[in-house]
Amino acid sequence: MPAKSRFTRLDAFTKTVEDARIRTTSGGIVTIASLLIVLYLVWGEWSDYKRIVVHPELIVDKGRGMALVEELVIRRLMSA
Repeated sequence: MPAKSRFTRLDAFTKTVEDARIRTTSGGIVTIASLLIVLYLVWGEWSDYKRIVVHPELIVDKGRGMALVEELVIRRLMSA
């Protein structure tokens, strides 16, 4: 089987001519290239998602003596 017909069979982006679909070699190459790019991007996102990143840091609360002020407003609706 010649290489041209193998790529033609894989063409997902067929050209429409008078209600007939024609599979082309360039369409098969574009399909394979698109598939490879999508797989590469998905693999990159998956590897980034599975990566564990540890940021060692220590946070010191400098406002130790400060009081926390909370206000609670309760309103009663009076019926007339």
